[in-house]
Amino acid sequence: MAQALTVLNTLMVLQPNHPSTVGMISYTLFKLKRFTEALPLLDLRLSLSDHVPSLSRKAQALFHLRSYAEALPLAVEVLKIEPQNPAVLAVQLTSLYKLRRFTEAIAAADHMIKANPTRSLALSLKAQSLMRLERFAEALQVIEFRLQFEPNNPHVLAMQVHALLKLERFNEAATIVGRIEDGFFKFYYSAQVFIAKKQYTKAIELLKTLDSGLNVKWLLAQAYFLAGDMKSSRQSLLFIVQNSKTLQPRVVAALIKIHLLGEQTAMDPFLFGLTQQLSKKELDKILAYKESLFWDYEPVSQGPEVSISNSFWDGLNAKPVNGQTFNSTY
Repeated sequence: MAQALTVLNTLMVLQPNHPSTVGMISYTLFKLKRFTEALPLLDLRLSLSDHVPSLSRKAQALFHLRSYAEALPLAVEVLKIEPQNPAVLAVQLTSLYKLRRFTEAIAAADHMIKANPTRSLALSLKAQSLMRLERFAEALQVIEFRLQFEPNNPHVLAMQVHALLKLERFNEAATIVGRIEDGFFKFYYSAQVFIAKKQYTKAIELLKTLDSGLNVKWLLAQAYFLAGDMKSSRQSLLFIVQNSKTLQPRVVAALIKIHLLGEQTAMDPFLFGLTQQLSKKELDKILAYKESLFWDYEPVSQGPEVSISNSFWDGLNAKPVNGQTFNSTY
């Protein structure tokens, strides 16, 4: 395909605005997953004449680049013409979910399920959207239906555990964890059950045997916090900050909560620097979390994110914080 692209680029020089040439080049770049390069050519192709395949590819390219707000209206336009286009239906549904428009995501999932009742993506995002809306009993029904044809899928079993924990059906959740064959999933969700049962020491011991991924550190921070070990909880949260190029408001909320519980009157420069990466709206949302610190079982890697400026990261290890650097203090 790369050789074909070279030939097409030669044709592009000879016929710069020929719809077929532009269309073939944009299609080739799209298939090569060179989405950023494909986009201007897709725009050019669409400017020459209406072309639904190019509009579909543009929606998918934007989606793959995580530009969900731009991809969604294009997907809607394509679906007016091709209402059962599976790739674009997936773009529409997933974009709605990523944009946290959960009620609309449920409707989009139902549309897909009507055409294909066992469509995994639609069932998964419908269940997750229902849980986001705290409709846990309904979510559990969707999950149990999916388990009829994917009985050993660890991701689906994990969702079932999540829903059961939210419904405070702890013993049933523990039974489902026992069915999970994947070792990491089994330990990770066993720890969640321990936390739900307030067996924090068991959860901590189990989580410390796993890798140091962000999701493990997020759950470990919860267990430490609930066990009263604020220092260790803070260290786990700061590991997440240090090892991620995006900042989740709930991680900052947790750090602020720990800070306030320490009855400190002034915010340290590091935490102040983090808060400067957030908008006023995001900070207001953080300060609204007064009653609880960790409000769901969702992995930290799946929550909303805020980009952290490069200038903040560049100076992070160079500037002393209370006399020491980030790495040595935090």
